[in-house]
Amino acid sequence: MFQGSGLAHPLRKHAVAVWAALALGFMGLWMNLVGYSKAFEPLPATAEALAQPEVSRYAFYLGVIVCGICFFLFHKKITRFKIYLDPVFALLMCLGTASFGIAYQQTLFSASVLATSGCILSGIGYNWFVCSVYLYLAQKASIKIAISSIAASLIFETLAATLCTLLLPKSLQIL
Repeated sequence: MFQGSGLAHPLRKHAVAVWAALALGFMGLWMNLVGYSKAFEPLPATAEALAQPEVSRYAFYLGVIVCGICFFLFHKKITRFKIYLDPVFALLMCLGTASFGIAYQQTLFSASVLATSGCILSGIGYNWFVCSVYLYLAQKASIKIAISSIAASLIFETLAATLCTLLLPKSLQIL
């Protein structure tokens, strides 16, 4: 694919780091859009409605903490069942994002409860996958390559989130 350009060998040699950087970058982009994009905020009806998304976003960190504690307490069982848990956590993260995304656009459920529970689920799913990628990098790459991969993902995530927020309409950001 990159023959003659000198890129074939480094990319093949560090494929794990490249894929990890992309995975972490897109996960970070996803969570940045959900957490900070104006597309996910309610219409400005009341001061309480405007404050609620910020309160719900703290629930994201609760989800991250809960997932971290589970990793710590159940690390042996997680290793054994990880292949089965990955799709479950992917679904939880998608449901969490959808819950937060529609919370302020619907009237069937309490918007604050839906947004808060969605943020908790998103935090759990995000931490699950980020920790999984970090652990995989630790097993497959040198420390220098792993750190470079994580740094590249952070740069990509920040630039991509900024561009998406500035250039894409709210409906595409939610999608």
